Amino acid sequence: MTMATILGGLTFFSLGSVAAGVGVSALRKWIGVRGNELVTIADATIGGGGDTVAVEGTVQAVDGDVLESPLEEESCVAYEYLIERYSGDSWYMIDEGEDRRPFVLDDGTATAYVDPEGARMSFSSELVEGIDRDELPDGVGGVKNIAGMRRYREGWIEVGDTVYVRGRATTPAPQADVEFVVESCDGLFISNDTRKRTQWKLLFKGITLIPFGMLFCLIGLFVVAIGLA
Repeated sequence: MTMATILGGLTFFSLGSVAAGVGVSALRKWIGVRGNELVTIADATIGGGGDTVAVEGTVQAVDGDVLESPLEEESCVAYEYLIERYSGDSWYMIDEGEDRRPFVLDDGTATAYVDPEGARMSFSSELVEGIDRDELPDGVGGVKNIAGMRRYREGWIEVGDTVYVRGRATTPAPQADVEFVVESCDGLFISNDTRKRTQWKLLFKGITLIPFGMLFCLIGLFVVAIGLA
């Protein structure tokens, strides 16, 4: 009984630590987004392109290179998905994945070539209903014959979407006026929302998960203390 109590407390502490860590990461991203005012793509390389800048524009595919998302089968230039299974009294992640393709961003003043490989992404995802697990593509969804309720979430960047990009803009660029890529000293951040919505999304995530995580950590420590008493 004592060992089970201690293990239960450690589980609570671990879940709380993960939640708090995700919340802190969201607040750091929020600070970064809040600290960079939007500029036009045409102005993004003023001063030699050495500074981090933030731009917003409409997505265009590069030479028709698009993906098909595995859950909703949406045509897009980037996606990520999460599949969870209900077991006991909690939801557990059983599969997740993502894929990305370079795209062009157009804000009416100029165009930017964006290579999202290695970038930090912030997706607004949504629940996907009516999924038949047996019809999912190979490699998606984990083991399909395990019983239990499942829920599916997926987010995309589709052609025509307005997205927010923060990073270092350089020239020349392939098929565009400027280029955003991940460099060793440059953290490229991409959100499938506008700057304003991205700020609110990250702030809400941070202020929700940090207290929740701290509460779980405290509960976990209290339960461990009971087990050790």
